[in-house]
Amino acid sequence: MSRLEPRIESYSNAVDRLKGGLQEEETQIVINGILHRFEFTFELA
Repeated sequence: MSRLEPRIESYSNAVDRLKGGLQEEETQIVINGILHRFEFTFELA
């Protein structure tokens, strides 16, 4: 396994979690969580 494969898997998981958060009802807590997930996904990218 190359060093890149675990990173790609982490990024893919983060994108999936971000997509899941976007499906939730928009409350202030959910919006804050989505922003946090976006920041995390962006950093992985």
